[in-house]
Amino acid sequence: MPSPTLTRRGRVVVAVCVVGVGMALAASGRSIEAVVLPSAVALAAGYVQLARIEEPAARRSLPPEGFVGETGEVRLSFHSRGAGELSPTYVADVADALDDGLEGPTEPVRTSVGDAPATYRVRYLRRGEREFGPVTVTASDVFGLFERQAVIESFDATLAYPACREIPTWFRRALYADDAVGASRRREEFDRLREYARGDPLRDVHWPATAKHGEIVVKAFAAETERGRVAIAGEAGGEGAGTARETERGSDRNPADDLASAAASLALALLDDGVPVDLTLPNGEVSADPGARGRRAVLELAARTRPGTVGDDEADVRVVADERGARYRVGDRAVAFDEVAGATVRGAGDGETSVDEAATGPPDDGSGAAVADDGGAGETAPGGAPSADRSEVIADEGRRSAAWSGSDEGRAPADGDLAAAGGGRRPPVLGVAVGHAAYLSVFLAATDGRGRRRRGARRRSRVAGAAGFLLARYVGERAALRLTVVLFAATLAGYYFAIPESQRALFSVRRVAIDVVSLLTGLSILRLALADVWVLAVAPVPTFLVGYLVGRGRHVAAAGAAGGTLAFLVLTGDAGGTTTLVGVVGVALAAGLSTLSMPGGIRDHGDTLAAVLAAMVLVSATLTLLPAGAAQPWGIDRGTPTLESSIEADDEVEVVGPTRLSPEVRYTIESPVAANWHAGAYDTYTGDGWVRSGEQSPLDGPLDGPPGNATRVNVTITAETESPSLPAPWQAVDVRGPAAQTARVDEHGTLRLAEPLGAGESVTVESRVPDADPAALRSAGTDYDPAIEERYTQLPESTPDRVGERTEEIIAASNAETPYDRAVAIERYLREEYEYSLTVRKPDGDVADAFLFEMDAGYCVYFATTMTAMLRSQGIPAQFVTGYSEGERIGEDRYVVRGQDAHAWVKAYFPGHGWVTFDPTPAAEREETRTARLADARAAGDEDVDVPASEPARGAPSIVPEAGVNDPSSTTADVPNDSNGTAATGGDAADAAAPGDTAVGARQEGLTRGAVGGEARPSGDGSPIPSRETVAYWLVAAVIGVTGARRFGVGRRARRAARLRLPWVSSDPATDARRAFADLEYLLGRRYRERRAGETPRAYLDALRLRGLDERALAVGETYERATYAGTVTRAEADEARRTVRRLALEATPVLGRLFD
Repeated sequence: MPSPTLTRRGRVVVAVCVVGVGMALAASGRSIEAVVLPSAVALAAGYVQLARIEEPAARRSLPPEGFVGETGEVRLSFHSRGAGELSPTYVADVADALDDGLEGPTEPVRTSVGDAPATYRVRYLRRGEREFGPVTVTASDVFGLFERQAVIESFDATLAYPACREIPTWFRRALYADDAVGASRRREEFDRLREYARGDPLRDVHWPATAKHGEIVVKAFAAETERGRVAIAGEAGGEGAGTARETERGSDRNPADDLASAAASLALALLDDGVPVDLTLPNGEVSADPGARGRRAVLELAARTRPGTVGDDEADVRVVADERGARYRVGDRAVAFDEVAGATVRGAGDGETSVDEAATGPPDDGSGAAVADDGGAGETAPGGAPSADRSEVIADEGRRSAAWSGSDEGRAPADGDLAAAGGGRRPPVLGVAVGHAAYLSVFLAATDGRGRRRRGARRRSRVAGAAGFLLARYVGERAALRLTVVLFAATLAGYYFAIPESQRALFSVRRVAIDVVSLLTGLSILRLALADVWVLAVAPVPTFLVGYLVGRGRHVAAAGAAGGTLAFLVLTGDAGGTTTLVGVVGVALAAGLSTLSMPGGIRDHGDTLAAVLAAMVLVSATLTLLPAGAAQPWGIDRGTPTLESSIEADDEVEVVGPTRLSPEVRYTIESPVAANWHAGAYDTYTGDGWVRSGEQSPLDGPLDGPPGNATRVNVTITAETESPSLPAPWQAVDVRGPAAQTARVDEHGTLRLAEPLGAGESVTVESRVPDADPAALRSAGTDYDPAIEERYTQLPESTPDRVGERTEEIIAASNAETPYDRAVAIERYLREEYEYSLTVRKPDGDVADAFLFEMDAGYCVYFATTMTAMLRSQGIPAQFVTGYSEGERIGEDRYVVRGQDAHAWVKAYFPGHGWVTFDPTPAAEREETRTARLADARAAGDEDVDVPASEPARGAPSIVPEAGVNDPSSTTADVPNDSNGTAATGGDAADAAAPGDTAVGARQEGLTRGAVGGEARPSGDGSPIPSRETVAYWLVAAVIGVTGARRFGVGRRARRAARLRLPWVSSDPATDARRAFADLEYLLGRRYRERRAGETPRAYLDALRLRGLDERALAVGETYERATYAGTVTRAEADEARRTVRRLALEATPVLGRLFD
């Protein structure tokens, strides 16, 4: 067989891999890896599957010889060209070449080569020798990504008889005298008059006495009389003889076909009457007596006849066929065959169902044609209506056959319908459902992130999917595709008119193109204006298409539509790694189940499919394509990220688990005030992270700054390493210097730089720092701007109610009445009730809920996230803010800010005063951790952890961490943030954890707190409890091991090897002797060769003696022969045979066999 080649489906997967790798390196990250790596595994597995197969030999089982128009079943079984069974078995499409006189299915038959035969139905279209072969076998892997094709030279032939029609009784009787008709003929005349049913066993005894009195006088039984033979001669000639012509019946026929049909019809009718026939046709002659053998002879001669003439002028009947049709000539009288003959008895009628429609139908059981009595009411006169069809014994030892009835019972379903393939249902729908659920969950998460319309999005998607499924019955695929495009355009138009008029004014083709590129390179859909409206508009469109394709039976295409939608969400960064992987597995599952859509396909190859799917998951969870730190695969920890990466990210903060420190210097800041240096704010809480929505615009002039009292300060920021952030006291209102030309402002009032600051570059920022006393904030009231209230009080609908209930309890306990007092109470509660720790496991579900109820320690991201959610639950507008704490003071109004100073805190909004800072993270423990990390870095001689003004004096004592403080990581390299702008944050860069810390991944439940740092350590015996991801990882590995072992027969071979080498329970001596020889045959097959088909045990052993067979094996063979053929084997002889085989097996065992030399 040639080497495996890619199918169209395989080429699509290769293209996905190539594009995915490019996007992973250029724009996105972990989610694209969840597409590329599983796809690469599927491709590799598909190639390996086909590389191992062998070209089979084919054996064809033909249907019985039949009449034109009848159908029969063809079976193609496959076996190894060598000895033994075909291994491994594989999925293949089988196409059998048919000549022009046969009609078969237009599509290949899918089967499991080596496990089951390929079965299809064929219809005889023309009489004569009909040839089958060669056979084309196109092998495929379980996903249909690769194929290997082999043409097997296997040929067979069968005979198709001409269509025969009813010849009326009046015409047949004219050919012989009535007084010569014997008892068998008279019996048929009285048949309709008797009372007993046809076939009654008493018929031959009582039939004369059971005739109805008054209608006929019954004569005594008479013996059969001898009758002479009827000679029939036929010829086909005239203009057009031997060439096809179009008849009124609409089929291609020629005079030779008319001759064959007319001659065979008359001859069979006479034979049925018990009259012998001599038939002479241009291709030969035959003398036929009544009975099955005579009928077969007549039909075979008629099937092979050709145009020509005969010289038999003495024939009783001459059949002449020319371009006008066939005619019977008896003496000087001529009657047209079409006028005399009735309906077709055996053969094709008009308006029949195609073989494709009957390809999987059951064989004809002979019940499709009506039976008519000769001489009864169904008889026809010349030119009259045809008589009813009849069914009778034909050709093959009493085999009954009926005309092809035209029924579509057994009709083949559309492609992909498994009902006729033995599946009963449509398993590929399962994969489609998984892929659909994956992308829909991302859409629903976007609506959930906006806090509303989740149920509306789900309801619209259901309606769209159901509508598509129903339309599949009435609308063609091209029309449906156009309808999908129109629907998509209409939804986008609806979204356009839903956004504010101020944003519609910015609409342009160039801006749309930029937005599209931005989405495809990592712009989250949550950053779109009215993201929930966009989801409500767009989500039903792919669901409609998926539902339509499922309704059409196009399951792989439906899974592809779902996968394409998910791929878009991967590029936007909204689809996480796990969701993406689930979707990819769903698409692969649909493709695999579609490939195995055949009888027994899942049973025979389901283990291979399961093993490859498990390998896809395992590889995606283990490997990474991106540089170190760009991805955080589940199941295996490869280092902890830093919060600092979220500060440099544009769009998102993803809350993760443990984190570490980076003591490298980032900035030197000159400021008259010491404050948290604000870098960015986030408004949309997703339950497991934060998203910054809205657009950026150029800074055309100084901002107004916060309302109320504020202090104006100028701050100089010098970047020590390249940085895109602009950390400054809140609120920065203007930028001066070279960077001012690229300064931009987002919708949250944060100044940003379009181009990062290079190392050593400086920029001056003007800030207006709010200066409101607590009394003023308490009296601020709750008259919030509606836009601010809607945007900054958002919580996902999935946020548990107990978050708000716990917040209300805290507020009630502190008697807080104003929003300010409530914020202070929440801030105090979190500082006092929770400890600071860097080694925490990321919780499942909502972060704020988990921190409040399931955790007792965390770092700044957890504290700030929880406080923001608690404030919003009380209707207080709040932001999640990232930036840096003030850092180390190195002079008057000068600060050095390191990566470990990265921080997260909260801002709450107060009417008339703007955004006010709250920091719920315990400050003392955080500062101690940072101090300890810096001391370790200095002691280790790490570079870039100091500027000249911050270096400790020579001889100064080292700072030693206090007992119980977190031992931060000695690793100084930062983990880069995702290139798509999504921050893989574990906590402050100020908040550190050692990469090898045993607390990483431990459950928060059961942790004991450290004295100062709050380090999380497992309780009890110190053994960490594995996370869900780790458990899932090893479960997937176990699935691969088990399915792989089953697929390659490891368990079976292991059991066989154990039985060969260990004693087993005895049975009777003869059975033990036969089992011993079977084990010996297995051993010899592995060492020499297997026993060939038809080869006796003695001949097999004698042949192996020439190759050095141990003489002890011959004794086992003799014992087997006595047990099998003589039955005289004794218990001692059987036990000796068992011991001999066991010793031979032990001697053949590697290493262990040396002990028996």
